[in-house]
Amino acid sequence: MNRGVLYYLWLILRYGRTPRFIQCTVRVRTWTLTVPDVASFLSAYREIFVEGIYAFPWERGNPVILDCGANIGLSILYLNKNHPDAVIVAYEADPVIYQVLSRNIAVNGITNVELHNQAVWSSSTTIEFSVQGADGGRINTGTDNNIVAVPAVPLSSIITDRQYDFVKLDIEGAETDALKGCDDLLSRSSYFFVEFHSFIHRKQQLGWIIDVFERSGFRVHVHPPFIAKKPFFGIKGEYGMDMQLNLFFWKDRHGTA
Repeated sequence: MNRGVLYYLWLILRYGRTPRFIQCTVRVRTWTLTVPDVASFLSAYREIFVEGIYAFPWERGNPVILDCGANIGLSILYLNKNHPDAVIVAYEADPVIYQVLSRNIAVNGITNVELHNQAVWSSSTTIEFSVQGADGGRINTGTDNNIVAVPAVPLSSIITDRQYDFVKLDIEGAETDALKGCDDLLSRSSYFFVEFHSFIHRKQQLGWIIDVFERSGFRVHVHPPFIAKKPFFGIKGEYGMDMQLNLFFWKDRHGTA
């Protein structure tokens, strides 16, 4: 068992009994973090720091990184740790979580980050956003509660204004709409991480996402965070979703994407 796993298990022992949606201060590694929901924090920490889902190789100077759905800042801390001279541009839609994000970045002395309290979407508009209090806030699906108005900015304009080397898109179901209109822009980047969400009774469009990246010269690898072993007999939905996937897209170095 490696040190990263052991440290994660220590975090569970130290903080795992904290009730859900109780804000607390967590000391993790060299950082002091405000955490609005410990269960979400532990889940994200495992994926980011133990499994390394945002790891990418880079040997060409300082990468420029786009983090869409930065939540409380764990992804930023990880990317900053692995690429200390990177320029990071981050978006977080939830106004309450954004305040936590801003505090965590400031308290821990991370200065190479540009933060935006906006939703990443398909157009410049104001959207209805469901505030969840942790990492599950999302654009209103029509049945959500705790709705607030949030300004939105199109992904196409973000990646037109600046060339990003690594793009992380974790925007709780808005990824398909956000990617529309970006077909001719995706090839400007080398790596994409897209968290894909499939909502029950709604068209999935997984094939469209993979196709648009393949046509832009990317290869794909898929990780399912949770698995229904017998899906023909029904799938237990979570937060109105019947599937969630981590999609990794990268340019084939040998030109065979």
